Amino acid sequence: MYKSIRSLRQRRISVPPQVDRKLAAILAVYLDESDSKARLVLVLAYAMTGVPLAAIMEARRAVEINPLDAHANNVLGSALSLS
Repeated sequence: MYKSIRSLRQRRISVPPQVDRKLAAILAVYLDESDSKARLVLVLAYAMTGVPLAAIMEARRAVEINPLDAHANNVLGSALSLS
């Protein structure tokens, strides 16, 4: 996935930085689905690209993985307030 973004840039096709970050976050979650911090980064990427329902879903998964993580609970609350 990430190599395709580089190849697009080499061909001088404009790729917004938000898309690049979002793909990196998706890749991080794909590599380790049990990493709640990677899911929180994905929540921020979804929220910044205007996909609040996906952000809420990922925030809930992060809280399910680590229910005692205060940051994950805070991000979930913030994501819920966006919708």
